[in-house]
Amino acid sequence: MLHDLKIKPSYFNFVRAGVKKAEFRLNDRDFKEGDLLKLREWLEDANGYTGEFIIAKITHITDVSEWKN
Repeated sequence: MLHDLKIKPSYFNFVRAGVKKAEFRLNDRDFKEGDLLKLREWLEDANGYTGEFIIAKITHITDVSEWKN
């Protein structure tokens, strides 16, 4: 499955450079290992996309609910 997601330019640049390789987020889209993410660079001030995007593959999912106390 392909998930289309917004990403801020600062984070987008880290992903593109290979520095940012993980993301913790609410699994509100039924993400699964092997799914693809289309990370589309989003400018909040312009309320629009830049046209730049990266395709990334989900390789691991952590259940963060086990960390809650």
